[in-house]
Amino acid sequence: MATSGSTKITIFSWLSLEFIWQQNSQSVENNSTTIGWKMNLISGNGTLTRSDRKWTVVIDGVTYTGTVKVNIGANSTQTLASGTAAVSHSDDGTKTFSYSFSQEFKLTLNNGNYMGTYSGAGSGTLEPIARASQPSLVTWPDTTQNVGNFGVEFAIHMNRKASTFTHTVRYEYGSRKGTIATGVGTGTTWAVPLDFMNDIPNATSGSGRIYVDTYSGTKLIGTKYTGFTATVPSTVKPTCSLTLEDITGVDDIYGSPVQRLSKIKITVNTTPAYSSPIASYAVSANGVNYNAATATTTELKTSGSSQVTATVKDQRGRSGSASYTMNVHTAAPQVAGCSPL
Repeated sequence: MATSGSTKITIFSWLSLEFIWQQNSQSVENNSTTIGWKMNLISGNGTLTRSDRKWTVVIDGVTYTGTVKVNIGANSTQTLASGTAAVSHSDDGTKTFSYSFSQEFKLTLNNGNYMGTYSGAGSGTLEPIARASQPSLVTWPDTTQNVGNFGVEFAIHMNRKASTFTHTVRYEYGSRKGTIATGVGTGTTWAVPLDFMNDIPNATSGSGRIYVDTYSGTKLIGTKYTGFTATVPSTVKPTCSLTLEDITGVDDIYGSPVQRLSKIKITVNTTPAYSSPIASYAVSANGVNYNAATATTTELKTSGSSQVTATVKDQRGRSGSASYTMNVHTAAPQVAGCSPL
């Protein structure tokens, strides 16, 4: 790899032709290098003058031509031609290019020798251009930001520029970082782990990044990334259950609560879904609504089947519910051996 080079040929002991090139700039977007070049005539102790002589330069298969008046004195250098050329690199970012150059003189010397056209050739290897793979998610080659639900696999495409490239695929999600796969060729799959939902207790989606480190052999040539958004599945919601207690103790005597006597303490037991706190409670019992995790009814108004229901909602807005049906006696049965006064 080089940023400049040259090739010189000898015409006579006192005259030579030299081609010089240098790397000017590189375009990652176009995967090309712009080089500057020039062809010089170099004189020792002789002089030479000829009008309108043709020159030709070929760089990486592209031909440049023109005419020049050869007019060089002793111990001097004349630039016969110069310019720039855009040289395209291979898909893997490397490039070795060839060049040739020639200058015609059409001159018969005093000794009878004829100076026709003199030419030379050479090659140069340019600095490689980093061609890091740009990952895309779900679709190819363009990325899909929404990768679906947490816990569901999706495709990660490398979109590599050369078949020899391999990759290390990494994720970043808030403070979480880790490696998804190494030695990846064209692609891999991943599912955003379910426990990542613990980091978003108040939201139904979370975002992160997928990074791809591109390697040519063991050399890291670049890193690129794409973002992703994963959705909390609709099945992720809080659950709850009910604990009921007749605080009057009447149900201990009669085996179940009794109308106009029993008072029921209701406790809502909850299990949050992936760290989302319970935001609200809605309890319905004995014809009354309560907005708390615990509630105590007044004396039960009706007999027969009496349903207690509870609904809880978390900070993601997801709901869970539970219900229980009590069998309520109409009135207390008469105790044996007792009579009303």
